[in-house]
Amino acid sequence: MKVGLEQVRKEERGGRRVQPWFTKKIATQRRHFHKAEADWLKCKDPKVRTLRWEEYCKMMRTYAGEVNRAKSAWEKNQQTELEGLMKHPKQWWKN
Repeated sequence: MKVGLEQVRKEERGGRRVQPWFTKKIATQRRHFHKAEADWLKCKDPKVRTLRWEEYCKMMRTYAGEVNRAKSAWEKNQQTELEGLMKHPKQWWKN
């Protein structure tokens, strides 16, 4: 059935664009973060709701911190790569 079909990249199909800094670790943290948010929103008991709110806020801070660290590490890598190319202009124009 798949004979003759071409492999279509996700971007060409109109799928969601994946960020280059996004890792599996961040994806699992995001999943846990959203689960904590759903648990907090579904909770009816005020005391338990407060505890779940604090847990949600803690997870939100750790997720945001991981995203910021991943973005800055990726940007730093891009900068060093570009600086390396600028030191060798012939390589710059080949790319």
